Amino acid sequence: MISNLSKPELLAPAGNLVSALTAFDAGADAVYGGLKKFNARERTENFSSDEMAKLITYAHSNGKKVYVTFNTLIKESEIISAAEMLSELVALKPDAVIIQDIGVLHLIREYFPSLVVHASTQMGIHNSEGVKLAASMGIKRVILERQVTLDEIRQIKAVSPIEIELFIHGALCCSLSGKCLFSSFHGGFSGNRGKCKQPCRYNYFSGPNEGYYFSTRDLCSLELIPEMKKVGITSLKIEGRLRKQDYVKNVVSAYRLMLDAVPERENSTLEEAMDLLGLSYGREFFTGFTSDKSFSDLVRPDSSGVSGSLCGRVANVAEGGFSVLLSRKLHLGDRIRIQSKSGKKGTALTITEMTVSGRNITEGRSGETCFITTRDREVLPDGFVYKIGESIDEMTGRISRLPLAMKRKIDFKVAVSAKGFNIDVKDGSSNLKWNKAIELAKAQKHPLGEEKIKSEFSAASSEILAPGEINAEVDGEYFIPLSVLKDVRREFWKWAEENVSKDKSAELAKSQLDKFFLFYGALKGSTSPREKTTAENINPTALASLPTNNIPETEIHSFVVNPARDVPFSSSDEIILPHFCPEGKLSELRKQIIDAYGKGARRFRLTSIFQLGLLKEFKDLKLSSSYPLPVCNSLAVCELRRLGFSKVQAWPELEEREIEVMIAKSAATVEIFRYGRLPLMMTRAEIPATGELRDSRGNRLNLKKDPATGMTCLYSDFVICIPEIKDASDFFDFTNASPGEKNTSYFNSKSVWE
Repeated sequence: MISNLSKPELLAPAGNLVSALTAFDAGADAVYGGLKKFNARERTENFSSDEMAKLITYAHSNGKKVYVTFNTLIKESEIISAAEMLSELVALKPDAVIIQDIGVLHLIREYFPSLVVHASTQMGIHNSEGVKLAASMGIKRVILERQVTLDEIRQIKAVSPIEIELFIHGALCCSLSGKCLFSSFHGGFSGNRGKCKQPCRYNYFSGPNEGYYFSTRDLCSLELIPEMKKVGITSLKIEGRLRKQDYVKNVVSAYRLMLDAVPERENSTLEEAMDLLGLSYGREFFTGFTSDKSFSDLVRPDSSGVSGSLCGRVANVAEGGFSVLLSRKLHLGDRIRIQSKSGKKGTALTITEMTVSGRNITEGRSGETCFITTRDREVLPDGFVYKIGESIDEMTGRISRLPLAMKRKIDFKVAVSAKGFNIDVKDGSSNLKWNKAIELAKAQKHPLGEEKIKSEFSAASSEILAPGEINAEVDGEYFIPLSVLKDVRREFWKWAEENVSKDKSAELAKSQLDKFFLFYGALKGSTSPREKTTAENINPTALASLPTNNIPETEIHSFVVNPARDVPFSSSDEIILPHFCPEGKLSELRKQIIDAYGKGARRFRLTSIFQLGLLKEFKDLKLSSSYPLPVCNSLAVCELRRLGFSKVQAWPELEEREIEVMIAKSAATVEIFRYGRLPLMMTRAEIPATGELRDSRGNRLNLKKDPATGMTCLYSDFVICIPEIKDASDFFDFTNASPGEKNTSYFNSKSVWE
């Protein structure tokens, strides 16, 4: 087991180089950020390859770490470009890559094994069985699901074979991580692709009432830092890659204070740290899931969830700008957002010009009506004006001086004798020798000493090499003119540049990429017979309204695991396992599986990877995957096939064309979700509404709470109804839909999943 750490790593967000450097200056031990594609915050600036190289070089030169986010789901058509980007990352040498897609995990482990893998919170790992399974798959650190309690964290950490990372500050999703279709269903922009439109921040209507029923408070776990130290959490993570450096500076500084505080100073330090957080602009704070009761405190239905400090309201919109009646000070350089009451995304801008009665000002005061100049920006009449940040230093000069790559350090030993210099250089697993013949005279005074040799040879003039550990020995007292010693040093470093082996990581990565291309080009689809599966007890004749042109060879009936079932299972019966099982319920679920197996159950439908750990002792099983276990590409299929799955369900957000090309390369039977209502979000949070909801456009939604699990699910009024796809098996879900409903949707199958 990983031993407890007295002081966890402080991990900060980096949406760009300025934020990253700010975080390090404020005391962060590590930062995380993404390249321009395949990361869960595509709406921020992100890094080019050169910018990421500069960041990693700077971090490693200063004893810091950089983790690269590669944490979105990858479509089949993107596999090649994803592999090429991973090949580039091998050469950049980040400290780890954060992933969500198990296909990406398969790709890294098999072809780019030098990359260390961390499991994103988007993987939804929330119990010890999930952590253990992740470790067996080659993952070195798990970023836990946010909606786990402090007691559950303690239990998981106590048995974890790998590092555990937690989010401790920042914006929270109402949904369980990686299990939200809300944004995607209402416009195609998916949180699983880094493009969430945040419909959870909108206003909704429940009967005669209205509110922001899914808008969460911001996480702030400052007061829990002493407990996190005791538990032995490896890394504490701050959310905020969309935030600017003023926010990063204040939040990182606050948590640095608490992490460094000695026990007798923790209370007074907490006050000082909270004052620092007060300088950032966020929502009302939520301490965290300290217990089950905390789930009732997460959502604030009376608050839109707009981050920032309310400073006024738009009084008038005119050509070139708008007037705002201020309730709080604003300054030139401040960043503001103009937000509507509906909670939908507003207009953000930086104040570059501000006037009162035609007079230019640098500060607007409470009670004044100021005119703020805008350029081609839409401003909502009667909008609310929030301050979201202050003027910032862009660090242009500092960034321009950052080196693109770090020099390679070499260790060597300099031996001096009367006949000259002999230098032994350690080059990986081999040793190189360099000699310089010079007749050295006996010194009358000031003999050449070991410290002088070390000092002189440490002055490397190389562009690619730097001195590491230098040892020196002199077998007598010799004199050498300083100019000659410098010539010897320059000659040595020139030789070293030509003879010390170059960093071959890029060449190796290219070779591995070529091997992957050969493998991927040879992948062929499965020829297994098609199957039709229906969920819940229902007469198969009810499917008459859902035409299937090609009659499947096998019909399967799925049931949610139920300990009360008395009758034996037939060969066509399948058990659906719950996607979420808190740590304290694992033993109960294990008993239910044992009971079902004893009654003849051999087919199991897995909805999360943790369930594999509960099934490992049983033989002769037929395993299928199902939502919300994501399978978006043939490499994810390869990984699940390796783990024993014979059938996988394509991720429901995928468009039809992507499913077709995935099927053509999938080593297992691919099933599609043909009919039913999938939960748009699932949460442990207490939602302050029940039953039917409506949004501002009249779309109807439905909230359902499972009293057995305490989980609340949000469903659309629309039923997903997907046309048949050639060579795919079918899944019909009647747990939340009736056959033949008229209000149907293709979801993304006929459009593009963004």
